[in-house]
Amino acid sequence: MKVRRDVPATPKQTAGDAWQAIIGLIADTTSTDADQLVAATGIMEMLISDEAPADQPIVVVGESLRVVLYCLFGDTSLDAESELDKLPSNPTKGEWTLYAPCEADDVAWMTKSLTDIGDRMQVYDMAGDCPADTDTKDVQKTGAPTIDWGALKSA
Repeated sequence: MKVRRDVPATPKQTAGDAWQAIIGLIADTTSTDADQLVAATGIMEMLISDEAPADQPIVVVGESLRVVLYCLFGDTSLDAESELDKLPSNPTKGEWTLYAPCEADDVAWMTKSLTDIGDRMQVYDMAGDCPADTDTKDVQKTGAPTIDWGALKSA
């Protein structure tokens, strides 16, 4: 299941407060490796300050839930509700990966920094699409059948 949440950032709240709101949304006492989210605070604050997740999402892919997170900036953030709706399940319980957008020039050093923290978080060039946020990957992972429409027309 894919769920979207819009997180107000500046000027309604600081980038640090926005990241803490994200951690509070996606992690709880049943989370695996939640300490990596806390350890990545500085990097994630920088990404949010750069407004990277305005147009490209932070995506958390868990065992049964995919959470797509956009940050809201400017007047849009001021008009947004501060409280985020709870998720139907914990995306960081069990196996999970977080993908965050960043500027192309920052991908190499941010990748290194996140790798030093652990193996749960990755960055991607915000000029492209998130590597984990395509419907094609979902179809391939689930083994959904492929329909040959040409064969159906001739039948």
